[in-house]
Amino acid sequence: TGPLRLVLLVATLLGLNFAALHLQRVQLRLIAVLTWMIFSISLVARVRYVDVADAAGEFTIWSYYSILLLLALLVADQVARLRQDLIGRSEQLEQALSRVRDMAMRDDLTGLYNRRQLMEYLNRQKALADRGSLAFALCYVDLDHFKRVNDYFGHKQGDEVLKAFAEIARKVVREGDFVARIGGEEFVLVL
Repeated sequence: TGPLRLVLLVATLLGLNFAALHLQRVQLRLIAVLTWMIFSISLVARVRYVDVADAAGEFTIWSYYSILLLLALLVADQVARLRQDLIGRSEQLEQALSRVRDMAMRDDLTGLYNRRQLMEYLNRQKALADRGSLAFALCYVDLDHFKRVNDYFGHKQGDEVLKAFAEIARKVVREGDFVARIGGEEFVLVL
């Protein structure tokens, strides 16, 4: 009947657009094709087995339904594509934010924690030590005569010495220990 067809049309069109917020584009197309096939089969059955006076009118209704379903599918497909793009960009943004957080915590040259991160870590460790939960030791390391390395071999070679020291420091401390570069050739180990 007319009202039932209208409900089917509205449900299909709204359903496709709502589904676009949750389903993949291929799934949307499958739903649209299945819906169109069911509607077409029911229309053929209605014309063939029920006494329908206006077969041309039924075909017109089927044509309008097909066109509207195609338009709804195009809109739903665009919504699904935009949702996928948004998800992809959100993941990229999350990765970029993670890199920025890491860059804010670490020294660019050595990859060790920086002074700000050291101070935050020391505050946490001191709070634990004050409660009697955990004791810790600080080791201050200053590479002797480092200026001579820079003056004699150049800053590029000096940077290589700092990187090598950082790598050695990371390898010799335990997993729970903390190594930071606080500036120049000065390092702090929290054990």
